[in-house]
Amino acid sequence: MTIDTHTKIIDVARYGVALLLCATPPQMAADLLDGLAASGLPDAADLASLIPNKRIDKYDDVIGENLLTRSYAARKLDVSGTEQAIARCRGSHLRLIGEVANRI
Repeated sequence: MTIDTHTKIIDVARYGVALLLCATPPQMAADLLDGLAASGLPDAADLASLIPNKRIDKYDDVIGENLLTRSYAARKLDVSGTEQAIARCRGSHLRLIGEVANRI
């Protein structure tokens, strides 16, 4: 799988609902995080609609697709937590760049 970030192609591997950036230089990963932070993350239900098998609990097979998608999003996806994690990663990366620059 690849992510097209307008001018760069990044190879990714699916890991559940997460994507692992494969062989991606730190600056390119930081740029991707900056882009995600600037554009905002999708709604949890929109992301959950991309998951092929959302049936987890005993009675998930008796509810409709719309309710199943919303239920999966509420149980398994934490968009606000992801936004906070991106902000922490971006801050850590900027501090690391500053430390390296100070040593040069």
